[in-house]
Amino acid sequence: MKKLSSLLLLAILLISSCGSDDGGTDPVVETSGPISGSVNLFDSRGLAVQYDQMTVSIVGTELTAQTNAQGAFNFPSVPFGDYVLAFSKDNFGTHMREVEHNKGFSQNGTNLITISLGQISQTDIYETIPQKDGGNINLRVVTTPVGTATSPVYVSVFFSSEISVSNSENQGVIGPVRFFSGNSANTITITASQLSEMGFNSGDNVYFKVYGDSFHTNEYESDNGTVHPNVKTPGSGIMSVVLP
Repeated sequence: MKKLSSLLLLAILLISSCGSDDGGTDPVVETSGPISGSVNLFDSRGLAVQYDQMTVSIVGTELTAQTNAQGAFNFPSVPFGDYVLAFSKDNFGTHMREVEHNKGFSQNGTNLITISLGQISQTDIYETIPQKDGGNINLRVVTTPVGTATSPVYVSVFFSSEISVSNSENQGVIGPVRFFSGNSANTITITASQLSEMGFNSGDNVYFKVYGDSFHTNEYESDNGTVHPNVKTPGSGIMSVVLP
């Protein structure tokens, strides 16, 4: 009986000892980590070019990185937060990308999906003639150079209820549209349903403008609309129609 009591007392002491000393350490709370990713770079027609020497900047900071021959970039340690990354290189329109950064070193940081970016368009808009067709708009566009099967050209049309419509201020865009017929003039049909999706209704005055664009537009969204930084400026004149 005495032996049993001693064993019971020893067990109680062991349990008490374990409860008073957890024997571990508090987990490390991470507040920063790397941001990394990669780019694929192309000319205005969509043909691959060298991936290196693109500058990636974190807007609002002094942090910058450059892509290597494989297009990869890395910021070794960045405090957690929401950021905007700017991608820039000579002959490329600057692309902006929002990033939610909340992964530390234990999760290998925040890694962006590979981004495909293109060079600025070399396509000029020589002439544009709009014609209403019921609720549709048929837009005749003449470009320089002419698009062919082996060397297509691309154009985008931007729309707004304001006369200040542009590739950075708009409420909708159609494009890039590919021209490859070998003809100098091509027609784009903007349907009534497409205009309705942009928020235009019967009786509205629709302003629009055409630019030569690239296969990869480097598109991003801003407070003023959809931005296509790869267009060839100045583009066409501003046109308008009143919807029936």
